[in-house]
Amino acid sequence: MKDNAVSRPEVMQRIQKEIEMTKWVVAYKRMTRTVGEWAEDLGMSSLEFVEKTVGTLSPGGPKPSEIDITEAVEKLLKSKRKFFYNNRAFSKSELSAMCGCSPSEFGKRLSEGMSVSEAVDMGRYRRDIITVELERNGKMEAHTASEWCEILGLDRAVYDSRIRTGWDRAKALQTPVVKRERGGNISRKITYNGETHSIKKWCEIRGMSRGTFYQRLKRGMSEKEALRLEVHDYRLGGEITQKNKREEIRIEYLGLSRTLQQWAYITGFNYIVLRERYIKGMTPEEILTTPLHQRVSRSF
Repeated sequence: MKDNAVSRPEVMQRIQKEIEMTKWVVAYKRMTRTVGEWAEDLGMSSLEFVEKTVGTLSPGGPKPSEIDITEAVEKLLKSKRKFFYNNRAFSKSELSAMCGCSPSEFGKRLSEGMSVSEAVDMGRYRRDIITVELERNGKMEAHTASEWCEILGLDRAVYDSRIRTGWDRAKALQTPVVKRERGGNISRKITYNGETHSIKKWCEIRGMSRGTFYQRLKRGMSEKEALRLEVHDYRLGGEITQKNKREEIRIEYLGLSRTLQQWAYITGFNYIVLRERYIKGMTPEEILTTPLHQRVSRSF
């Protein structure tokens, strides 16, 4: 809905829908939850959640609880970087806090093919629970990754690095490590994405130190893989720092407590419009229901 289309009756109608939809019950993987519970977990309004999962209901059509929203919820979880565990949606930081490990360690477990339940249930300390079947001495054998690394003489850090970059488990275990000379030749040319530069120049372009580049090679990455990975600023337990993140402002109106971003979706007003009204000291009702063409004079 665009700003020039919203009037006070339309805003009140959408707020009423938000109140009603919060109590709706929907099914996900044979489990029922209210729309309000889902919206709270995903940090969105009930109205937005319904529009992106249930869709528009037709008279005489199926009830919200009878509509399969599994695929739509999976997309929302992925876009919000959330994971479903124990009948709730959690962020990676919340799940890592549950099992007592760092978010980066929890992310490694997921990248290695573990389910969310397996990664959480493992607890603080890592232990192998996934076996890999490989041919050895003419017959197939199944061992954990740590056991295979010991048998094959492969550094476990090399194996983990390969898995994180998308290698197949069998390939990650069976591919020998190519040893390179210490320090390397920084003037040697590398062609990547159609451009040819020295190692030193590529590191400057990609914003990484040469130490980071050679450390990636040591872990078994190819030169192109080492250059392709982005360099992030990880802080606060491994989460990527978001600069200039909007301050979360919450407003309560008609028994509903929502963030300003969520109210913008519900009412159809632009976020900046609502934020300016909030800064001016307008009441929640004035912030959310005043039409754009109507001005409220206030004395300060």
